[in-house]
Amino acid sequence: MLKDADRLVKFVGTGRDLTDVEYEAALRRPFISCEYDDNVIEALVIVNLVALRGPADEDRIAEIAYFVGITKQNNREVTKEQFTIQIPFEGNQTQVVATEEVEPRIPLQPGETAADYKVYVGLRLTPDELQYNQQNR
Repeated sequence: MLKDADRLVKFVGTGRDLTDVEYEAALRRPFISCEYDDNVIEALVIVNLVALRGPADEDRIAEIAYFVGITKQNNREVTKEQFTIQIPFEGNQTQVVATEEVEPRIPLQPGETAADYKVYVGLRLTPDELQYNQQNR
């Protein structure tokens, strides 16, 4: 997980008071496993998200965007996929845990192994949301 992209506080409007929070979301440590098949790594990434309903929520749905990326050990990005999940707050639920599975494929070059790659997961944030996270750690 990327340090500053592991949580999101979604506000309604420009206010930053607790009463302006539509929802909060947090990534939990993903489960990652890999298998080799004909010089291709077939990965399984299980993404766990927790959504908390805020006082300003009116539609009872948290729409959370996240990404799964793969880099080489030198941090050169190989691929990055973006996803969106809608998490409903049913009945009187104020907290919901959601799980998604992503299956990226990584073609290996001669001499490479899985150890040559890193898989990372993060929430897609606006510049303001990222700044909020950095200021409120």
